Amino acid sequence: MRDKIREDKFSLTSISLFYIFISFQYCAAIDVIAQTQNLLEGETLVSPSEIFELGFFRPNGSTNQYIGIWHKNIRVRKIIWVANRENPIAVSHFSASLSIGEDGNLKILDGKQTIIWSTHVDIGINKTVALLLDNGNFVLKYNDSGVLLWESFHFPGNTLIADILLSVNSKTGEGKFLTSWKSEDDPSIGDFTNGLAPSMPTQCYLWKSLKPYWRSGVWNGVNFIGVDGAIPSYFGKCSVTYTNENAAMSLYGDNNIILVLEANGSLRKLRWDENSMEWIVLFEIIPSSCQVYGTCGAFGICDPKRSPICNCLEGFEPESREQWSRGNYSGGCVRRVRLNCVANSSSGSSLAKHKKDGFWKVGGVKLPDFPLVLDLEDEKQCQDWCLNNCSCWAYTYAYELRCMFWTTDLVDIQKFTVSGMDLFLRLAHSELDVAEDKKKTPVILIVCIISEFITVGCLVYGFFRWKKKNQRVARKEIRKALELEDSGVEGRGNGVWHPTPFEFNTIVLATDNFSVTNKLGQGGFGIVYKGKLIDGQEVAVKRLSNTSGQGREEFMNEIILISKLQHRNLVKLLGYCIEGDEKLLIYEHMPNKSLDTFLFAEGKWSFGSLWSSFVPWRPLAYLFLLAKVMLSCILGYMSPEYAMGGIFSEKTDVFSFGVLLLEIVSGKKNTSPRFYEQSLNLVGYAWHLWNEGRILELMDQELVHSFCKSEVLRCIHVGLLCVQNYSKDRPKMSVVVLMLSSETDRPQPKEPAFAFEKPLEHDQHAVTSRLSSQNNSTWSDLEAR
Repeated sequence: MRDKIREDKFSLTSISLFYIFISFQYCAAIDVIAQTQNLLEGETLVSPSEIFELGFFRPNGSTNQYIGIWHKNIRVRKIIWVANRENPIAVSHFSASLSIGEDGNLKILDGKQTIIWSTHVDIGINKTVALLLDNGNFVLKYNDSGVLLWESFHFPGNTLIADILLSVNSKTGEGKFLTSWKSEDDPSIGDFTNGLAPSMPTQCYLWKSLKPYWRSGVWNGVNFIGVDGAIPSYFGKCSVTYTNENAAMSLYGDNNIILVLEANGSLRKLRWDENSMEWIVLFEIIPSSCQVYGTCGAFGICDPKRSPICNCLEGFEPESREQWSRGNYSGGCVRRVRLNCVANSSSGSSLAKHKKDGFWKVGGVKLPDFPLVLDLEDEKQCQDWCLNNCSCWAYTYAYELRCMFWTTDLVDIQKFTVSGMDLFLRLAHSELDVAEDKKKTPVILIVCIISEFITVGCLVYGFFRWKKKNQRVARKEIRKALELEDSGVEGRGNGVWHPTPFEFNTIVLATDNFSVTNKLGQGGFGIVYKGKLIDGQEVAVKRLSNTSGQGREEFMNEIILISKLQHRNLVKLLGYCIEGDEKLLIYEHMPNKSLDTFLFAEGKWSFGSLWSSFVPWRPLAYLFLLAKVMLSCILGYMSPEYAMGGIFSEKTDVFSFGVLLLEIVSGKKNTSPRFYEQSLNLVGYAWHLWNEGRILELMDQELVHSFCKSEVLRCIHVGLLCVQNYSKDRPKMSVVVLMLSSETDRPQPKEPAFAFEKPLEHDQHAVTSRLSSQNNSTWSDLEAR
């Protein structure tokens, strides 16, 4: 038993020591790898000034590990070089190491001492050491003489830093290129390659599966001329040098700027920003549309702002119109007419000799691929040389590069938004005439369009002037009418508050362009929206419908009427807007909603719990205002004279109050026919019960245990008197208040307005349509504010 305990303690101690050992390893750093100094897992090799660091890493939590280089003091790690990118080490292989073998070469060994990667240099002697330099170059050199035997800069990965050269030999095509990773967690060589082309002057290319995918245009000594000037310079802080048959490109500047070829083929120039502690994208090329090499084929030009993006150059037509109609432009274009230079060489026609070829200017473009260069003094010499050479199909003259010309198919031409070069395309004489005619046609069209534009502009200007004038006139009439109303009322004068005229754009902004999410309700005359003014005040905006039947005169009357009825118990009219066909009323917003919410709510908010709050009856004297202002524009609360003819009378508000009174007693809405038997609405249902002597059946069920029969009968009786068809038969509001507050003699009610019987099921639609048409409104419920 004691032996077992000793074994367990020994095991625990061993495990603890192992983890302590691993921890020390992880924190350890060395500055050189020699014959006696290996780099193990958890150790790093650091450059003298601690700028770069080399060690084992696993990309994106991969199960494989690699030897790589990264910036030591940049928190967001970007691997700039990988040694064994094609030969990963399985994580299960502990004790992997980077060391110098007996032959003097650098080697990566796995846990089984199998060589995973090696520098493979013919050294001769094994007195070598490996160091990581401050420019990020990992080198193997002789220990005594310091002669370099191998360096990582000769084998770039997917990242270009300041001192790495991308080079190419113009004769052999051999060079140093960037190669993408296969994916973010797999650094093996992917589909994309980036570097210089072996042509002179050189260009920067992006190849996909060894085929051209994107190109920069030629280097003119300052920059690459094939990048659209509308976007920042991709190759800023870049230099290209020529040495004999070699061209080399490098970035210059600090080590915090890198150029990365991503796995998806995009080229990104990044800079580490110490303030934001992140990599900032200075420029990114993701080849698409016109940027993809040769999108429009030979003699095609790509313009990303046109549809379709591909068109043939002047004097050319699609080789296959069928393919072009299908969106396949790879076949390119062919000449419509042979060049005269070619015709002259095959025929002795004197007529043909006198009709020389000419040049058509194609401006602001990315020049075609495969240019040749002549050192000629000026553009005239360049043009003459090309005209006298039948193999020259186009030319341009650039100060830095002198005369550039093309003798092969013109491919990968792109129309630029900004900058670009002028290409002079060789055409037969007859094609030049056609091109000139086509050039004149747009000028004529432009003149016509400008004339039309001026005419239309004058008309539009006149219309808006007229509209603005009408708007001012309308506002002036409203203010004048309000002032007249004030002068006729004792105690009202210049100090009386008037509703504010609002600009339509102000209301559009306040309601988020009358967003559906701000909709509070809808009635026969329009929709009500919630809004928020610039000063933060919440408002309710009633936008009158064009089909409401209300013209400017009716709208003005409504503003005047509501302004006269300002009361602390009523929703306040803050302003109005009349602009063109738009007529808006701006009220204060009621966050606790309106009276009908409490009258007709379900459950605990039912009317029964509110009945006592309406007794005594005296506060109901104010409700006729509420019925008039809030509800008179809703079908079911409108008096017949207002609904049919838009006529206001002193009894209009009495009708609205009568409907409201019947709703209070019944706890039901007038416009909810599903609650009634053979009547279209509550008024008709109440009249039906009155005639049959069953009027108490109208009462809200919430009141059956807490009501006074005489008071309920009195309310129903008064309500029916208020909703009689003819205004002369309705009592005045003062009489209504008297009848409600005391037992007085009350006349028998006559048949109320709109007390129609509900039609049979199959005639429902027809009758509803007829009634809706007659009232010039729609049967719709309003969601109260």
